[in-house]
Amino acid sequence: MGGISSHISCGTIIVIYNSSTYIVIVVIAVAVAVVVVAVAAVVIEVVVVAVVVVVVVVVVVVVVVVVVVVVVVVAAAAVVVIVVVVVVVIVVVVVVVVVVVVVVVVVVVVVVAPATAIVAGCVIKRPRHNKRIRRRDKRDEGKPSVVELVRLTTSFLSHRRAVILKTLTP
Repeated sequence: MGGISSHISCGTIIVIYNSSTYIVIVVIAVAVAVVVVAVAAVVIEVVVVAVVVVVVVVVVVVVVVVVVVVVVVVAAAAVVVIVVVVVVVIVVVVVVVVVVVVVVVVVVVVVVAPATAIVAGCVIKRPRHNKRIRRRDKRDEGKPSVVELVRLTTSFLSHRRAVILKTLTP
């Protein structure tokens, strides 16, 4: 009954027979190695997936932050542009109003006031009771009378007002 015989089943269990006693040594080294490799593979896979998920989350957060910053900067720039346009429009309106007021004042001072003074200076105030007919001197022949001057001045002013209004009206 001597000798050593061995039986290897599935490459995992080794049974050693001895002549005096039965010593069974079960070695599960290969199975343990396979389990360790499988567990290591699963752990590595989980770690890799976790790292990929973390990287994707970080990239998404960075992209969202960049997009938000760009949107805020663009919105701020749009607000600045709107404010500049509003200020320019207000300045243009104020300049136009000032120019119109200056033109009206110049027209009144240069055209209307002198013509009014001419008319006022030409009108001779006479009492209404005076029914005498005044004779014209020979010196006055060829010169317009006061009534004619008033009529001519009024006609001139009406024409100038029409021209000024036509010029000022858009």
